Amino acid sequence: MTRSGTVQPFRLGYRPQLDGMRAFAVLAVMGFHASILGAQGGYLGVESFFVLSGFLITVLLTQERARSGRIQLGAFYARRALRLLPALFLFLSAATAYAVLRPNTPETEGFGRALAGTIGYVANWVMAFESDFHTRVLSHTWTLSVEEQFYLLWPLMLVMLLGRFGPRRACAVAAAGAAGLTLWRIVLYERGAALPRVSWALDTRAAALLLGAAMGLAATAGWLVLSRRVARLATVAGFLWLVVIFLSHRYGIAAISFYPGRQYVEGILATDVASALLLAGLLFDRDGPLGWLFATPPAVWIGKLSYSLYLWHPLVFIALTPDQTHLPAWFNQVVRVGVTLAFVCLSYYCVELPFLRRKKRFERRGDISEPAELVDAPVPSGAH
Repeated sequence: MTRSGTVQPFRLGYRPQLDGMRAFAVLAVMGFHASILGAQGGYLGVESFFVLSGFLITVLLTQERARSGRIQLGAFYARRALRLLPALFLFLSAATAYAVLRPNTPETEGFGRALAGTIGYVANWVMAFESDFHTRVLSHTWTLSVEEQFYLLWPLMLVMLLGRFGPRRACAVAAAGAAGLTLWRIVLYERGAALPRVSWALDTRAAALLLGAAMGLAATAGWLVLSRRVARLATVAGFLWLVVIFLSHRYGIAAISFYPGRQYVEGILATDVASALLLAGLLFDRDGPLGWLFATPPAVWIGKLSYSLYLWHPLVFIALTPDQTHLPAWFNQVVRVGVTLAFVCLSYYCVELPFLRRKKRFERRGDISEPAELVDAPVPSGAH
Protein backbone atom coordinates (compact mmCIF):
# COMPACT_ATOMS: atom_id res chain seq x y z
CA MET A 1 0.00 0.00 0.00
CA THR A 2 1.12 3.54 -0.69
CA ARG A 3 0.68 6.37 1.81
CA SER A 4 -2.43 7.46 -0.07
CA GLY A 5 -3.94 4.02 0.52
CA THR A 6 -3.83 2.85 -3.09
CA VAL A 7 -2.55 -0.60 -3.91
CA GLN A 8 0.75 -0.64 -5.77
CA PRO A 9 0.74 -2.79 -8.92
CA PHE A 10 2.11 -6.27 -8.34
CA ARG A 11 5.36 -6.87 -10.20
CA LEU A 12 6.90 -10.30 -10.16
CA GLY A 13 10.55 -9.58 -10.86
CA TYR A 14 13.07 -12.07 -9.64
CA ARG A 15 12.22 -13.45 -6.21
CA PRO A 16 14.85 -15.81 -4.80
CA GLN A 17 12.35 -17.12 -2.23
CA LEU A 18 10.51 -18.88 -5.05
CA ASP A 19 13.70 -20.73 -5.96
CA GLY A 20 13.82 -21.75 -2.31
CA MET A 21 10.27 -23.06 -2.59
CA ARG A 22 11.34 -25.14 -5.56
CA ALA A 23 14.23 -26.49 -3.50
CA PHE A 24 11.90 -27.43 -0.65
CA ALA A 25 9.60 -29.33 -3.02
CA VAL A 26 12.30 -31.18 -4.96
CA LEU A 27 14.10 -32.23 -1.78
CA ALA A 28 10.83 -33.68 -0.50
CA VAL A 29 10.47 -35.72 -3.69
CA MET A 30 14.08 -36.90 -3.55
CA GLY A 31 13.72 -37.75 0.12
CA PHE A 32 10.72 -39.91 -0.69
CA HIS A 33 12.51 -41.77 -3.50
CA ALA A 34 15.59 -42.34 -1.33
CA SER A 35 13.66 -43.02 1.90
CA ILE A 36 15.64 -40.26 3.59
CA LEU A 37 14.41 -38.64 6.83
CA GLY A 38 11.20 -40.62 6.67
CA ALA A 39 9.85 -38.43 3.85
CA GLN A 40 7.06 -40.91 3.13
CA GLY A 41 4.71 -38.21 1.90
CA GLY A 42 7.38 -36.41 -0.11
CA TYR A 43 5.96 -37.56 -3.42
CA LEU A 44 3.23 -34.95 -2.86
CA GLY A 45 5.93 -32.31 -3.32
CA VAL A 46 4.94 -32.27 -6.99
CA GLU A 47 1.78 -30.41 -5.96
CA SER A 48 3.88 -27.51 -4.69
CA PHE A 49 5.60 -27.42 -8.06
CA PHE A 50 2.24 -27.36 -9.83
CA VAL A 51 0.86 -24.48 -7.77
CA LEU A 52 4.05 -22.47 -8.28
CA SER A 53 4.16 -23.24 -11.99
CA GLY A 54 0.58 -22.16 -12.59
CA PHE A 55 1.23 -18.94 -10.70
CA LEU A 56 4.45 -18.01 -12.51
CA ILE A 57 3.24 -18.76 -16.02
CA THR A 58 0.03 -16.81 -15.49
CA VAL A 59 1.74 -13.78 -13.95
CA LEU A 60 4.33 -13.60 -16.71
CA LEU A 61 1.73 -13.84 -19.48
CA THR A 62 -0.67 -11.42 -17.80
CA GLN A 63 2.04 -8.83 -17.22
CA GLU A 64 3.20 -9.23 -20.82
CA ARG A 65 -0.33 -8.40 -21.96
CA ALA A 66 -0.57 -5.42 -19.63
CA ARG A 67 2.76 -4.09 -20.85
CA SER A 68 2.52 -4.67 -24.60
CA GLY A 69 -1.20 -5.14 -25.17
CA ARG A 70 -0.92 -8.75 -26.30
CA ILE A 71 0.46 -12.17 -25.43
CA GLN A 72 2.86 -13.52 -28.01
CA LEU A 73 2.10 -17.23 -27.88
CA GLY A 74 4.79 -18.16 -30.39
CA ALA A 75 7.49 -16.56 -28.26
CA PHE A 76 6.05 -18.21 -25.16
CA TYR A 77 6.18 -21.69 -26.69
CA ALA A 78 9.69 -21.05 -28.00
CA ARG A 79 10.81 -20.11 -24.47
CA ARG A 80 9.23 -23.28 -23.10
CA ALA A 81 11.01 -25.41 -25.69
CA LEU A 82 14.39 -23.83 -24.97
CA ARG A 83 13.84 -24.24 -21.24
CA LEU A 84 12.59 -27.81 -21.21
CA LEU A 85 13.83 -29.80 -24.18
CA PRO A 86 17.66 -29.64 -24.04
CA ALA A 87 17.88 -31.00 -20.49
CA LEU A 88 15.16 -33.57 -21.19
CA PHE A 89 16.89 -34.92 -24.30
CA LEU A 90 20.20 -35.18 -22.46
CA PHE A 91 18.52 -37.15 -19.70
CA LEU A 92 16.66 -39.38 -22.17
CA SER A 93 19.93 -40.11 -23.94
CA ALA A 94 21.41 -41.34 -20.67
CA ALA A 95 18.27 -43.33 -19.85
CA THR A 96 18.37 -44.95 -23.29
CA ALA A 97 22.02 -45.89 -22.79
CA TYR A 98 21.10 -47.45 -19.45
CA ALA A 99 18.27 -49.41 -21.05
CA VAL A 100 20.63 -50.70 -23.77
CA LEU A 101 23.24 -51.74 -21.22
CA ARG A 102 20.67 -53.33 -18.91
CA PRO A 103 17.91 -54.76 -21.09
CA ASN A 104 15.14 -57.02 -19.80
CA THR A 105 15.28 -55.66 -16.28
CA PRO A 106 12.20 -54.58 -14.30
CA GLU A 107 13.19 -50.91 -14.40
CA THR A 108 13.56 -50.89 -18.22
CA GLU A 109 10.56 -53.03 -19.13
CA GLY A 110 8.73 -51.56 -22.14
CA PHE A 111 11.34 -48.84 -22.53
CA GLY A 112 10.59 -48.01 -26.16
CA ARG A 113 6.91 -47.34 -25.52
CA ALA A 114 7.71 -45.36 -22.39
CA LEU A 115 10.30 -43.30 -24.26
CA ALA A 116 7.77 -42.45 -26.96
CA GLY A 117 5.25 -41.41 -24.32
CA THR A 118 7.80 -39.19 -22.63
CA ILE A 119 8.96 -37.50 -25.84
CA GLY A 120 5.35 -36.93 -26.85
CA TYR A 121 4.53 -35.55 -23.39
CA VAL A 122 1.72 -38.06 -22.92
CA ALA A 123 3.34 -40.26 -20.28
CA ASN A 124 0.66 -39.33 -17.77
CA TRP A 125 -2.11 -40.63 -20.01
CA VAL A 126 -0.18 -43.83 -20.74
CA MET A 127 0.06 -44.39 -17.00
CA ALA A 128 -3.57 -43.42 -16.40
CA PHE A 129 -5.10 -45.85 -18.88
CA GLU A 130 -2.64 -48.72 -18.78
CA SER A 131 -2.72 -48.85 -14.96
CA ASP A 132 1.06 -48.80 -14.75
CA PHE A 133 4.22 -47.38 -16.23
CA HIS A 134 6.56 -50.33 -16.01
CA THR A 135 9.67 -48.44 -17.08
CA ARG A 136 10.73 -47.16 -13.68
CA VAL A 137 13.59 -45.05 -15.04
CA LEU A 138 11.00 -42.90 -16.83
CA SER A 139 7.97 -43.23 -14.55
CA HIS A 140 8.52 -39.78 -13.01
CA THR A 141 8.10 -38.06 -16.39
CA TRP A 142 4.32 -38.07 -15.96
CA THR A 143 4.60 -34.72 -14.20
CA LEU A 144 6.42 -33.22 -17.16
CA SER A 145 3.54 -34.33 -19.36
CA VAL A 146 0.94 -32.77 -17.07
CA GLU A 147 2.78 -29.46 -17.07
CA GLU A 148 3.43 -29.43 -20.81
CA GLN A 149 -0.24 -30.11 -21.53
CA PHE A 150 -1.10 -27.22 -19.21
CA TYR A 151 1.47 -24.99 -20.95
CA LEU A 152 -0.18 -25.84 -24.27
CA LEU A 153 -3.80 -25.23 -23.24
CA TRP A 154 -3.81 -22.56 -20.54
CA PRO A 155 -2.11 -19.71 -22.47
CA LEU A 156 -4.68 -20.14 -25.24
CA MET A 157 -7.51 -20.03 -22.71
CA LEU A 158 -5.91 -17.07 -20.94
CA VAL A 159 -5.72 -15.05 -24.16
CA MET A 160 -9.39 -15.73 -24.80
CA LEU A 161 -10.52 -15.07 -21.23
CA LEU A 162 -8.61 -11.82 -20.84
CA GLY A 163 -9.66 -10.60 -24.27
CA ARG A 164 -13.37 -11.32 -23.87
CA PHE A 165 -14.07 -11.11 -20.16
CA GLY A 166 -11.18 -9.36 -18.42
CA PRO A 167 -9.07 -10.38 -15.42
CA ARG A 168 -11.90 -10.67 -12.89
CA ARG A 169 -13.78 -13.34 -14.80
CA ALA A 170 -10.55 -15.01 -15.86
CA CYS A 171 -9.61 -15.35 -12.21
CA ALA A 172 -13.07 -16.71 -11.41
CA VAL A 173 -12.78 -19.27 -14.21
CA ALA A 174 -9.37 -20.43 -12.98
CA ALA A 175 -10.59 -20.72 -9.39
CA ALA A 176 -13.76 -22.52 -10.47
CA GLY A 177 -11.67 -24.83 -12.63
CA ALA A 178 -9.44 -25.71 -9.68
CA ALA A 179 -12.46 -26.44 -7.49
CA GLY A 180 -14.26 -28.33 -10.23
CA LEU A 181 -11.32 -30.58 -11.09
CA THR A 182 -10.76 -31.30 -7.41
CA LEU A 183 -14.38 -32.36 -7.11
CA TRP A 184 -14.08 -34.38 -10.34
CA ARG A 185 -11.09 -36.26 -8.93
CA ILE A 186 -13.02 -37.09 -5.77
CA VAL A 187 -16.06 -38.24 -7.77
CA LEU A 188 -13.91 -40.50 -9.94
CA TYR A 189 -12.32 -42.04 -6.86
CA GLU A 190 -15.63 -42.54 -5.04
CA ARG A 191 -17.13 -44.18 -8.13
CA GLY A 192 -14.34 -46.74 -8.20
CA ALA A 193 -12.13 -45.42 -11.00
CA ALA A 194 -8.75 -47.10 -11.20
CA LEU A 195 -6.20 -45.39 -8.99
CA PRO A 196 -3.84 -44.63 -11.92
CA ARG A 197 -6.72 -42.83 -13.66
CA VAL A 198 -7.32 -40.75 -10.55
CA SER A 199 -3.63 -40.15 -9.94
CA TRP A 200 -2.00 -39.17 -13.20
CA ALA A 201 -4.43 -37.79 -15.77
CA LEU A 202 -4.43 -34.10 -16.61
CA ASP A 203 -8.06 -33.60 -15.59
CA THR A 204 -7.35 -34.97 -12.12
CA ARG A 205 -4.03 -33.23 -11.46
CA ALA A 206 -4.46 -29.81 -13.10
CA ALA A 207 -6.35 -28.38 -10.13
CA ALA A 208 -3.09 -27.26 -8.49
CA LEU A 209 -1.96 -25.55 -11.69
CA LEU A 210 -5.26 -23.71 -11.96
CA LEU A 211 -5.11 -22.75 -8.29
CA GLY A 212 -1.73 -21.16 -8.95
CA ALA A 213 -3.14 -19.50 -12.08
CA ALA A 214 -6.01 -18.01 -10.08
CA MET A 215 -3.52 -16.66 -7.54
CA GLY A 216 -1.48 -15.14 -10.37
CA LEU A 217 -4.48 -13.38 -11.85
CA ALA A 218 -5.57 -12.16 -8.42
CA ALA A 219 -2.09 -10.84 -7.68
CA THR A 220 -1.64 -8.96 -10.95
CA ALA A 221 -5.13 -7.46 -10.63
CA GLY A 222 -4.30 -6.22 -7.12
CA TRP A 223 -6.87 -8.42 -5.36
CA LEU A 224 -4.37 -10.68 -3.64
CA VAL A 225 -2.76 -8.35 -1.13
CA LEU A 226 -1.59 -9.46 2.30
CA SER A 227 -0.24 -7.40 5.16
CA ARG A 228 3.17 -8.42 6.41
CA ARG A 229 1.70 -9.97 9.56
CA VAL A 230 -0.89 -12.02 7.68
CA ALA A 231 1.71 -13.04 5.08
CA ARG A 232 4.07 -14.22 7.80
CA LEU A 233 1.32 -16.30 9.38
CA ALA A 234 0.50 -17.78 5.96
CA THR A 235 4.16 -18.62 5.35
CA VAL A 236 4.57 -20.39 8.68
CA ALA A 237 1.24 -22.21 8.42
CA GLY A 238 1.89 -23.36 4.86
CA PHE A 239 5.45 -24.43 5.59
CA LEU A 240 4.60 -26.40 8.73
CA TRP A 241 1.61 -28.00 7.05
CA LEU A 242 3.80 -29.13 4.15
CA VAL A 243 6.45 -30.48 6.52
CA VAL A 244 3.81 -32.62 8.21
CA ILE A 245 2.52 -33.83 4.85
CA PHE A 246 5.96 -34.60 3.43
CA LEU A 247 7.10 -36.48 6.53
CA SER A 248 3.88 -38.40 7.09
CA HIS A 249 3.02 -41.89 5.96
CA ARG A 250 1.37 -42.05 2.57
CA TYR A 251 -1.77 -43.54 4.12
CA GLY A 252 -1.57 -41.51 7.29
CA ILE A 253 -1.59 -37.80 7.96
CA ALA A 254 -0.91 -36.83 4.35
CA ALA A 255 -4.09 -38.51 3.21
CA ILE A 256 -6.12 -37.68 6.32
CA SER A 257 -7.21 -41.30 6.14
CA PHE A 258 -5.83 -44.77 6.64
CA TYR A 259 -7.52 -46.11 3.51
CA PRO A 260 -5.14 -46.73 0.58
CA GLY A 261 -5.63 -44.29 -2.26
CA ARG A 262 -7.04 -41.44 -0.21
CA GLN A 263 -3.76 -39.56 -0.54
CA TYR A 264 -4.89 -38.78 -4.07
CA VAL A 265 -8.09 -37.25 -2.73
CA GLU A 266 -7.64 -35.37 0.54
CA GLY A 267 -3.85 -35.59 0.40
CA ILE A 268 -3.61 -33.69 -2.88
CA LEU A 269 -6.16 -31.12 -1.76
CA ALA A 270 -4.36 -30.54 1.54
CA THR A 271 -1.03 -30.13 -0.24
CA ASP A 272 -2.50 -27.69 -2.77
CA VAL A 273 -3.91 -25.47 -0.03
CA ALA A 274 -0.71 -25.59 2.03
CA SER A 275 1.39 -24.77 -1.04
CA ALA A 276 -0.87 -21.82 -1.87
CA LEU A 277 -0.49 -20.50 1.68
CA LEU A 278 3.29 -20.80 1.52
CA LEU A 279 3.45 -19.12 -1.88
CA ALA A 280 1.22 -16.23 -0.83
CA GLY A 281 3.25 -15.71 2.31
CA LEU A 282 6.56 -15.68 0.47
CA LEU A 283 5.24 -13.16 -2.03
CA PHE A 284 4.26 -10.59 0.60
CA ASP A 285 6.72 -11.25 3.43
CA ARG A 286 10.09 -11.67 1.80
CA ASP A 287 11.96 -10.43 4.89
CA GLY A 288 10.50 -12.88 7.41
CA PRO A 289 12.46 -15.81 8.89
CA LEU A 290 11.21 -18.30 6.30
CA GLY A 291 11.56 -15.77 3.51
CA TRP A 292 15.18 -15.34 4.56
CA LEU A 293 15.69 -19.11 4.79
CA PHE A 294 14.24 -19.73 1.34
CA ALA A 295 16.42 -16.97 -0.13
CA THR A 296 19.73 -18.28 1.25
CA PRO A 297 22.32 -19.14 -1.42
CA PRO A 298 22.11 -22.94 -0.91
CA ALA A 299 18.31 -22.92 -1.21
CA VAL A 300 18.41 -20.69 -4.29
CA TRP A 301 21.09 -22.86 -5.91
CA ILE A 302 19.11 -26.05 -5.35
CA GLY A 303 16.01 -24.31 -6.67
CA LYS A 304 17.76 -23.32 -9.88
CA LEU A 305 18.86 -26.94 -10.33
CA SER A 306 15.46 -28.36 -9.43
CA TYR A 307 14.45 -29.30 -12.98
CA SER A 308 17.61 -31.32 -13.56
CA LEU A 309 17.48 -32.73 -10.04
CA TYR A 310 14.00 -34.00 -10.72
CA LEU A 311 15.01 -35.50 -14.07
CA TRP A 312 18.17 -37.27 -12.98
CA HIS A 313 17.74 -38.52 -9.44
CA PRO A 314 15.37 -41.47 -10.14
CA LEU A 315 17.70 -42.92 -12.76
CA VAL A 316 20.75 -42.59 -10.49
CA PHE A 317 18.90 -43.96 -7.48
CA ILE A 318 17.73 -46.99 -9.49
CA ALA A 319 21.17 -47.62 -10.97
CA LEU A 320 23.02 -47.33 -7.65
CA THR A 321 21.29 -49.57 -5.14
CA PRO A 322 23.17 -51.15 -2.21
CA ASP A 323 22.79 -54.55 -3.88
CA GLN A 324 24.64 -53.28 -6.93
CA THR A 325 27.30 -51.16 -5.23
CA HIS A 326 27.82 -53.43 -2.18
CA LEU A 327 28.21 -50.33 -0.06
CA PRO A 328 26.72 -49.72 3.38
CA ALA A 329 23.27 -48.21 3.05
CA TRP A 330 24.23 -44.81 4.50
CA PHE A 331 27.31 -44.50 2.30
CA ASN A 332 25.35 -45.64 -0.74
CA GLN A 333 22.99 -42.72 -0.17
CA VAL A 334 25.96 -40.34 -0.11
CA VAL A 335 27.22 -41.81 -3.37
CA ARG A 336 23.77 -41.53 -4.95
CA VAL A 337 23.49 -37.87 -4.05
CA GLY A 338 27.03 -37.13 -5.22
CA VAL A 339 26.56 -38.84 -8.59
CA THR A 340 23.20 -37.13 -9.04
CA LEU A 341 24.76 -33.73 -8.40
CA ALA A 342 27.52 -34.48 -10.91
CA PHE A 343 25.02 -35.23 -13.67
CA VAL A 344 22.81 -32.31 -12.65
CA CYS A 345 25.68 -29.81 -12.76
CA LEU A 346 26.74 -31.15 -16.14
CA SER A 347 23.19 -30.74 -17.41
CA TYR A 348 22.61 -27.29 -15.94
CA TYR A 349 25.90 -25.56 -16.65
CA CYS A 350 26.82 -27.21 -19.94
CA VAL A 351 23.43 -27.72 -21.57
CA GLU A 352 20.64 -25.75 -19.90
CA LEU A 353 22.33 -22.40 -19.37
CA PRO A 354 23.58 -21.99 -22.96
CA PHE A 355 20.04 -22.58 -24.24
CA LEU A 356 18.53 -20.37 -21.55
CA ARG A 357 20.67 -17.48 -22.76
CA ARG A 358 19.17 -17.91 -26.21
CA LYS A 359 15.75 -17.26 -24.69
CA LYS A 360 16.59 -13.57 -24.50
CA ARG A 361 15.70 -13.09 -28.14
CA PHE A 362 12.13 -14.05 -27.21
CA GLU A 363 11.97 -11.84 -24.11
CA ARG A 364 10.06 -8.59 -24.03
CA ARG A 365 10.34 -7.77 -20.35
CA GLY A 366 11.31 -4.58 -18.61
CA ASP A 367 10.35 -5.39 -15.04
CA ILE A 368 13.34 -7.48 -14.02
CA SER A 369 17.07 -7.04 -13.74
CA GLU A 370 17.78 -10.76 -13.57
CA PRO A 371 17.66 -12.99 -16.66
CA ALA A 372 14.08 -14.08 -17.26
CA GLU A 373 15.07 -17.72 -17.31
CA LEU A 374 15.65 -17.41 -13.58
CA VAL A 375 12.14 -16.06 -13.08
CA ASP A 376 9.95 -18.39 -15.10
CA ALA A 377 11.95 -21.59 -14.87
CA PRO A 378 9.58 -24.57 -14.99
CA VAL A 379 8.72 -26.55 -11.97
CA PRO A 380 9.52 -30.21 -12.30
CA SER A 381 7.64 -30.88 -11.72
CA GLY A 382 8.62 -32.50 -11.28
CA ALA A 383 8.25 -35.30 -9.23
CA HIS A 384 8.86 -29.52 -11.98
